[in-house]
Amino acid sequence: NNVTVKAPIAAKLTRAGRYIEIGEVQYIFIFETDCGLTYRFDHLLTLSPKLQAVAEKLPPAVEGRSNFENIYPTINVQTGETIATAVGFRQNGNPNVSFDFGVYLDEYGKEGLCWLDFLPSEDIARLKTLPGGDSQNGKQSDYCK
Repeated sequence: NNVTVKAPIAAKLTRAGRYIEIGEVQYIFIFETDCGLTYRFDHLLTLSPKLQAVAEKLPPAVEGRSNFENIYPTINVQTGETIATAVGFRQNGNPNVSFDFGVYLDEYGKEGLCWLDFLPSEDIARLKTLPGGDSQNGKQSDYCK
């Protein structure tokens, strides 16, 4: 679970939420770039101090419901800045190191991009060797071919 998650590009944190899943608090953050792209991280477990300060102002976490709050004023993050230092789930004897990352053309994720297309070829090859997210959908994607 101890995975460092970093901002892939400079952006503004515009929306955030926290919720409870499998008995554990999870965080979701939505960032908007100056060029109009939006990216999102979900299933963050341990946040950087900067983002933990934001999370402490969010409404209490509720089981299975991730309500988003607008962040105002927005919080700037720089390329490579640490967002979180742990992801997924640790409790219930079922460690799960998964998390969600998406890149979108719009704030609400209706038009996504295959973010693998923006990585160096050696990183793409390495990521494609990882196992799929679950036993039903595996590596199936609406955005990546």
